[in-house]
Amino acid sequence: MSYRYTGFWVKIPLLVLLCVSAAGAAEPWWNPKWAYRRDVTLSDVKPTGLRGGVDIVTVEIATGGVCKPDGSDIRVTTARGTEVDSRVLMTGPGDLARVAFAKRGLLKKYYVYLGNPDAPPPRNTLEIKRGVLIETRVCRASPPAKLKDAISVFEKATPVMGARFLDRIFIGYNPFGPNEAIASRVTGYFSAPTTGTYTFSCSSNDASFMLLDDKLLISNGGKHYPQRDIRKNAKVQLRAGLHKLTFYHVNASRSPVLVAAWRKPGDKKVLVIPPGAFSLVHTAQSGLMQQRTKPLDIDFTPKYAGEAFAENRYSQRYSFSANAVGGGGKGLKWTWDFGDGQTSNAAAVDHVYLVDGLYTVTLTAKAPRDKILVRTNRIRVSRPWGRVTHKKIDSDKDHAAVVAGYNFKTLKDNAVAPAFELLKRNDRTQDMIRACTAFLNREKLPAIGVEAMAPTVAELMLKNAQPENAVKVLLVAAGRCDTPETSARMAIQAAGITLDLLGDDKEAMKLYTRASVRYSKKLTRRTTRSLQIGLGDVWRARGDYDKAAAAYKTAGFGPEAGGRKHPIMRGDFARHVESYTQTIRDYEWAQEYLDRWRRTFPADKLDGYLSLLTARMWMAQGNYARVTVEADIIARVNPRSNYGAQLLMLAVEAYRKMDQPAKATLTLKRIIDTFPESPLAVQAVDILKKK
Repeated sequence: MSYRYTGFWVKIPLLVLLCVSAAGAAEPWWNPKWAYRRDVTLSDVKPTGLRGGVDIVTVEIATGGVCKPDGSDIRVTTARGTEVDSRVLMTGPGDLARVAFAKRGLLKKYYVYLGNPDAPPPRNTLEIKRGVLIETRVCRASPPAKLKDAISVFEKATPVMGARFLDRIFIGYNPFGPNEAIASRVTGYFSAPTTGTYTFSCSSNDASFMLLDDKLLISNGGKHYPQRDIRKNAKVQLRAGLHKLTFYHVNASRSPVLVAAWRKPGDKKVLVIPPGAFSLVHTAQSGLMQQRTKPLDIDFTPKYAGEAFAENRYSQRYSFSANAVGGGGKGLKWTWDFGDGQTSNAAAVDHVYLVDGLYTVTLTAKAPRDKILVRTNRIRVSRPWGRVTHKKIDSDKDHAAVVAGYNFKTLKDNAVAPAFELLKRNDRTQDMIRACTAFLNREKLPAIGVEAMAPTVAELMLKNAQPENAVKVLLVAAGRCDTPETSARMAIQAAGITLDLLGDDKEAMKLYTRASVRYSKKLTRRTTRSLQIGLGDVWRARGDYDKAAAAYKTAGFGPEAGGRKHPIMRGDFARHVESYTQTIRDYEWAQEYLDRWRRTFPADKLDGYLSLLTARMWMAQGNYARVTVEADIIARVNPRSNYGAQLLMLAVEAYRKMDQPAKATLTLKRIIDTFPESPLAVQAVDILKKK
């Protein structure tokens, strides 16, 4: 009997021990009215040792959209469930909350509770007497000249943009949004190392007022530029220990510069008050979101990973990791929706955002027995101004590698062009073609994407001797684009390739005519002019000088002609083409000047000199077939051209290069028949006699 009795008492402590162990693995829920919580852990628990106020911890948490918009249901407790004083510094943008709470001794682990729509206002509001806290609001008021007006302006300013801790009072931007039309209060607690005379100085853009221990020390009111010296200063006797430094700052325009400097007893210079002078604010890392009623849940926290710069814009990289919360998380199948039209099935993935904005990121997990779990977080994507001074930047090549895997059929319209430009910048040719193919499968195509992709991919196909595919790309883009102007430009480009490279003047005329009928009433002067030039090119290819000349005349001179002397411009174009073709052998730049010449003076296509320089460039490049076509066109459309015989003689050489002696012979005879007065006709006779 006593054995059983003893055994009974032996088992009770064991049972209690097991229960305590289980509770330690998952601490009891502080209050069942709060549906969610995140554990937060301090990396350093060493006390500041300062008198006056409690040590402060700050943490950022992803709320998943489950808390009140103002965060008034957020509470902080110790791991054992004792509530501690806390203050929500800001919520948003997106599903983000920044919270400060009182540190308890050497405790390392705490919980942030949220998700109670009926939560009353918090009873314990934290009084912050550590660190440097900036609070910024939208303000349209003029910079005041007096402190009382600055305080009034700040207190009346709405809405609140944000609040956060800084390492010092050395500010050159607004960490919460636009730089202009803002009012801020900056409160810093610093330690005076010794008792003695201190000199304080400040500089600001527009009005600022420095208070020391809540008494005005320096007035720097009104609208003005930042001071470049220390003329705004004051001397004061301080005792060693903790002191409060406050700034009210009203910034109407330009960057919100605000600087606090000092000269301690014994120092020779006034220097910016360094980070180490201000009292420490501890930081904590948030853990996984737990839901009280779900033994199995999922969670993720968006983590900013870096930015890259390309084509005058920044792209932002985020890291996402899927996590199971609770037991039974094996075998989950993950799906990410990043809010920009892109998805992934990887558990951990890096994602690049091409355009700033608010994105809803959704993580879905399919569990056994078809159970679906979902977690969302909205994130605000923009340049992280607080990190810019770190001077760390990703390679745009790495961002391009991520973007190469994107589905351009579903990518958000405003991200298509920058994503494609990133691929183009890094010479990812196959990815560019694949991206354009997917993009063209949309029912409606945004103009900005069409203009960025279709001409470039068409050019790639031309370089690969695929003019038919280039035309297809451009025509699909023209047919599905949502903007007539862009549709017309794509159709005009397709018609030009059809005429010049495929030699099909009938199809080219059909494309030009169709574009004219469909879009002419909705086009700008520039595009209408391109259409007229295209029609002139078809008549030129058909040998109809009068209709070609009429079309070119309707098109008129290009904007580059302006009021400048046209013969001088033509001479300048010609010299550049000859130099780049014959001396420098930079055919890309030679083509650039030829294109400018054609756009500015389209009627010069009938004269023959422009055609001759073009043919010489093609000969140098080995593009012999195009030489023969151009020579034939000029001979037919303008048999009186002073350059026709030279063009046909170039065509003779081109036929020989292509091993087509019969056509070379016919071309020599054509020189004699068409241009009998040319010295080259005599040369052609001599060549034929020698055969």
